[in-house]
Amino acid sequence: MKYIPFERKVYEAQGEHHTVQVFDRGKRRELRFGNHIVQSTHIAAVPDILQLDYTRVMIGGLALMTDLTHMLHVGLGGGTIPRFIHRHWPDVRQTVVELSPEVIDVAYRFFDLPSSHRLEVIAGDGAQFLSRGTRRFDAIYLDAYHAEGASPEVQNIDTLLAARGRLNTAGWLFCNAWGSHQESLRRLTRQLREIFPVLYAISVRQDSNVIFFGSVDAQLPPPHALMTRAKGLAQRIPVDFPDVVRRLKPVAATSERLQQH
Repeated sequence: MKYIPFERKVYEAQGEHHTVQVFDRGKRRELRFGNHIVQSTHIAAVPDILQLDYTRVMIGGLALMTDLTHMLHVGLGGGTIPRFIHRHWPDVRQTVVELSPEVIDVAYRFFDLPSSHRLEVIAGDGAQFLSRGTRRFDAIYLDAYHAEGASPEVQNIDTLLAARGRLNTAGWLFCNAWGSHQESLRRLTRQLREIFPVLYAISVRQDSNVIFFGSVDAQLPPPHALMTRAKGLAQRIPVDFPDVVRRLKPVAATSERLQQH
């Protein structure tokens, strides 16, 4: 029987912002930034199976939306979420802003990120892109990470305010936070609550990702109608949208700590 090494490094590059590494673990390919933390993972043979829990939650949040034409991603990683949306939402245009040119190169070379007129990838600072531009989006994903966790340059009050200003009416912000840094999480929660009158969250796992869903004007339909929409999406897209809808918790103005749900 052929021996398959448990872990094999297939690429490494030292960029200005990250040590960018690609590892193969059997059939699973992983992106890392110089440590053991997996930033993205992909199995080419099963592109419809999202490998990381937080990506399933972030995709599942699209059940909240009735109108999705153009969306923005701040942070690319291996391109898991943009690739999945490109595959299953053929009428949606996406713009991605990624700080590291090396990460962009790796996403195309090793993680099957498609080259498409519907998927624009820009090498640049996501916070500056939000604060200096005027184009509006139906959804904005804040998912920028470095080796130690979520990028503080993206998850701060100025960038969050800029993101709010770049959303269309009834648009949604999806923010991927890191739950193990409790003080940073409390600060981010307070800031998001001040900016977005409509705010929900899902704690993916204990001391893991916390996903926030924020809007200025969006109004959710009654629970039964939202669940019907989620079930309809799940019939054609391989994500458990009903589970995400069930796990949504409103974030109260006095919230100090998000518990696992």
